[in-house]
Amino acid sequence: MDALLRRAVPLFLAAALFAILPPPGQAEEVKKLPDNWQVWIDQEVYPLITKEQREAFLKLESDAQRQAFAERLWDLWGRQTGHGVDFRQMYHQRLQLCREEFGRTTGLRARILLIQGPPDDVQESRCYQVFFPLQFWYWQQLPAMGQDVVVLFYQPNGVGPWLLWNSFEGRQSLYKPAAWTQRLLASSPVDAPENQCFDSDTLMILLGRAEYWGPDPASLSSMSRLPSAEEAGPESSSARFMDFSALLPDNAEPLKLSIIQEPLGIQGGKVQMSFSVSLASEELGRAEVGDTETVQLDVVGEISREGRMVDRFRYMFTVPAAPDRLDLLFERFIRPGDYQLRVKVEDVHSERAGVTEVEFSATPITPEENTKENWAP
Repeated sequence: MDALLRRAVPLFLAAALFAILPPPGQAEEVKKLPDNWQVWIDQEVYPLITKEQREAFLKLESDAQRQAFAERLWDLWGRQTGHGVDFRQMYHQRLQLCREEFGRTTGLRARILLIQGPPDDVQESRCYQVFFPLQFWYWQQLPAMGQDVVVLFYQPNGVGPWLLWNSFEGRQSLYKPAAWTQRLLASSPVDAPENQCFDSDTLMILLGRAEYWGPDPASLSSMSRLPSAEEAGPESSSARFMDFSALLPDNAEPLKLSIIQEPLGIQGGKVQMSFSVSLASEELGRAEVGDTETVQLDVVGEISREGRMVDRFRYMFTVPAAPDRLDLLFERFIRPGDYQLRVKVEDVHSERAGVTEVEFSATPITPEENTKENWAP
């Protein structure tokens, strides 16, 4: 039975860690991202981002969309950890600490440091003639586990990645083969090889405390991921963000759009911009409302400036079907400057959808121009 447990628990931990790794098929999608976003998703926020959030992020098509989504995720992660707006700065400090301590931000030790924060104390075994390299990490308090938590990392054979030890592996996995054989053949505890270590007393106390925490594989695996604050599904933050994103559905049939824009005036320091989206009516699905044939269109827009999204909106238009072309009118109030507008129009009653982008300037019209327009015969 004990042998079965020793085999099963490492497999449990491996499965738990594998479950939070990105699917292999996403590697090609990540390579399509700009370099800074590749680093962000694979080397920085990888312990924080869920599978659903990652999939949603990889569907985004512009830096403005990615930046807006990232801001939403930081807000969510801050709430999940209980640190609020301070969490982002705390996390970047942890990233820098990983670079200084490990030379990288990935790997199991880095992942746990990023999630849990730096330990209050680290003790390393220097008894290299007996043990593989060992690191004991101590926290006075960990929300996921409790008080006075000690976990042990070890590096098998002194090379390769550091692993998180659990007591079901047995102490044998920590000893060098010759030292373990000597331990088995020792005629008394005094002859045990660990007694050759100058810090043997401290080492054995720490190992005993690591064994205390080691039998709980669920707690150990929870150390490497963020506690979930929401369930995946249509009401998740990722799904809601995607609903308000100007992205085409995978099965969309093309729908041609054109946009005309003009400033109407200025109010409270913002320019009142009018937009008209024109499309062919004969391509749209129909629905009967009473005696009237109508079309229903879902319009999502994103306004960005210098790669950062400054406005997002969504309108649902239900209008009588036109014989030729249909014009959808809406207005937005924007501060003066140069912008890019991205609009998606999706037909509710068919699979047609289209996206178009246009650059525009929100330029205030002069009071004289405003007066002329208002009083033109």
